[in-house]
Amino acid sequence: ATCFTVAFLFHIRVIDEMRDFSHDTAYHPDRPVQQNIISIEKLKILRFISLLLFFGISLISLQTFILAVILFAYSSLAARDFFCPPKVRKYFYLYNLLNMVQLIGLQIVVYTMFNWHFTFSTIILTHIALVFLLSTLLEVARKIKLQKATSPQRLFDLAPPSNPSMAATRRESRRPLCSTT
Repeated sequence: ATCFTVAFLFHIRVIDEMRDFSHDTAYHPDRPVQQNIISIEKLKILRFISLLLFFGISLISLQTFILAVILFAYSSLAARDFFCPPKVRKYFYLYNLLNMVQLIGLQIVVYTMFNWHFTFSTIILTHIALVFLLSTLLEVARKIKLQKATSPQRLFDLAPPSNPSMAATRRESRRPLCSTT
């Protein structure tokens, strides 16, 4: 199940690298693909190998294989932004929700690996919801950038500044440290 999961996550990461190549080149030139540490062509080859592993492992049962094919089809739609107009990407939460549905599908496929007569129970639905919530939190946190501090900041220090220069630093530190991109 771990190899299956890693293979699928690698597949969707490569899709993301291909889809966002021009944006990342313009705004994130320090990333490995943009620095030509690894090329898109090599990533495509590795993606093909990961998909062979993904589908090979899914042959554990017919149910798992069918769900894996459905999951792959959904990821193929996601790779093409669900054929929606480009402006949909501007709706951060909607766009990410559509893409994160893949993680629910992945979770269900993994369940079928362990239980060939898989059914949805209250505990399974609760687990899916909690894992999805955690994944959502991680995705949002991944998109948040911390602003660089211009001076050392003392967190949780509520005492008044001891000198006037510290007062300016303390006022600056009250600005939000995070912004979404």
